[in-house]
Amino acid sequence: MRPLILGLLVVATTTACGEIVDPRPRPGLTDELVLYARLMSDSARQAVAVGSADDADPTLSNVTVRLLRQAPGQKTARWNLVASARTSTVDSLPGSPCSYGLDYCLTLPVTVEPGATYKVEAFADGRPTATGTTRVVGSFEIARAALSENNVLAATWTDSQAAHRYMMGVMRYETTCTGYSRAWHTEINGTSFEGTIPQEAVDSAGPVPTLVVSAVDRHFHAFLTTGHGGQLFKVPPVQNVEGGFGVVGSIQHASRPIAMNR
Repeated sequence: MRPLILGLLVVATTTACGEIVDPRPRPGLTDELVLYARLMSDSARQAVAVGSADDADPTLSNVTVRLLRQAPGQKTARWNLVASARTSTVDSLPGSPCSYGLDYCLTLPVTVEPGATYKVEAFADGRPTATGTTRVVGSFEIARAALSENNVLAATWTDSQAAHRYMMGVMRYETTCTGYSRAWHTEINGTSFEGTIPQEAVDSAGPVPTLVVSAVDRHFHAFLTTGHGGQLFKVPPVQNVEGGFGVVGSIQHASRPIAMNR
């Protein structure tokens, strides 16, 4: 499987790459597109990745993505174009937030509004149009993160507008390289947590652990918490892309060093 989840989450706060299978069917069975889009309200660039669903025929030409916003207050859906991008060649953009493991990576230079609904469309010559719609989640802040002697973690954060769930992880920040290594994580339906975490997680987090919370929309939540990559069978994750495969969703991150009250 290609490294899809690291690109979607930026930091691996919720799941290991191998736990979710690549949603594409077997080679030779489809000419549809794979579309991954991650909308973030605190970013001036929105990341979109497009690829072929058929690994045996991965070449695409004239790849175009469009971002449309639903007009507010309309009884019937009306969409206004807010940004578009196009490439005729492979654009991998190493190190960019577009690292989805797909061949075509585009960024839209636009800011999206929390609570608003957006549609992403992907086009390529000779391929069906792939589309996905999501509501953008808002920025938030972690107000408290403390760990007591008996490994009780107490954390609170502000509400993220339009968030469906929160993914919370205790991480060890790697000062010698870019990124985080996962020590422990859980899913929260709310803006606070108090509970005991395993001793091995505390040891893995090191002397200066970091709390990372990700607010996700319902589409990212469904995609990240479904799918199975076991040896006996493979179940694809829940997706929201019509006319293709993948997920269009919204995510926001917040982090804070954990106070060690020990």
